[in-house]
Amino acid sequence: YGQTFSLKLSIANKSWSGVAISSTGQYHVAVANSGSTYLYISTDYGNTWSASSLLIQTLAVCISATGQYITTGISGTIRRSTNYGSSFGSVTQAGLQNGFSCSSTGQYQVVAIQGGYIFVSTNYGASWTQKGYSRSYAGVSMSANGAYIAAAVSGNYLLLSSDSGQNWAGKVGSKQWQSISMSSSGQYMFAVVYAGSIWKSTDYGQNWTEVVITKNWKSIAVSATGQFVTAVADTAQIYVSSNYGQNLSLINSSRSWSAVAINRFSDI
Repeated sequence: YGQTFSLKLSIANKSWSGVAISSTGQYHVAVANSGSTYLYISTDYGNTWSASSLLIQTLAVCISATGQYITTGISGTIRRSTNYGSSFGSVTQAGLQNGFSCSSTGQYQVVAIQGGYIFVSTNYGASWTQKGYSRSYAGVSMSANGAYIAAAVSGNYLLLSSDSGQNWAGKVGSKQWQSISMSSSGQYMFAVVYAGSIWKSTDYGQNWTEVVITKNWKSIAVSATGQFVTAVADTAQIYVSSNYGQNLSLINSSRSWSAVAINRFSDI
């Protein structure tokens, strides 16, 4: 539950930018955004890793609950796999992707484009429809059924939709949002601000409360129930909560973190 961490993948000259994990934790995927690199996949709970055939520089990636569907991007093109990462097909040209999120089945997916729009897929990533507004998106998250979507806009508001991206409402004031994550139902949402605080909502994003722990936050992840939360900063801190964000405990670290993911039960 985030109390201990162990090194599993160490590759020189990689600037890791995104990570995702399946519901059980069996399948992991990690991507980097510097140098010529590969998307790395683990099929044994993160114990061993292998480079996929997809040569990419990207910021984000998402994976379905079973691990079958994986979606990421390369040079502005959305790429998807329907076979656990064995192969990837090119879907559409959309721009630099700053965030991906998948529903539990993988049928519903969302991508946030840096300096562009939000795109939603309802057919496992096969085709995409433009939604929302043109903004500088920093991250995006989606509920298990695809109904709730939350997007973090850097230097602007949090944007919330409860109807799969048809309509949007702005929440909280303008901040340097870095990452956003929600529980499976969408009831619990958490977002982090760089050189700022953690913010949380317990009512499907309608109201937000500031958790005043000021750090250079980079990423946050929430378990399926919302009970377990993990947040990381680029100043070598990991904070974890096991009570829906009521209290957060520091896990000492010596690394500069950029992304975090947890499985359904938060035991990985």
